[in-house]
Amino acid sequence: MYFIIAGLILIGAVVGINLISSDFDKQINIIDQPVIEFVSLYIVTGLVYFIYIYRIKNFRPKIKNVIIWIFIIGIIARLVMI
Repeated sequence: MYFIIAGLILIGAVVGINLISSDFDKQINIIDQPVIEFVSLYIVTGLVYFIYIYRIKNFRPKIKNVIIWIFIIGIIARLVMI
């Protein structure tokens, strides 16, 4: 269950990063760009990733399902970023 929640959080953060990234422009003053939100989303994704990796290390019974879930989340995240 933790893996499903973590995957959905990662997908949500990637969607948020994708939406925020369009607000960055060279003609906009740096103070007006959403830097804090962007960095915050990256911090959240990093924390979820490290928690996810820690959980996988201690999770043995259905590791095949977890690995499949990781690949699905990775593919979805990359498609969102494209």
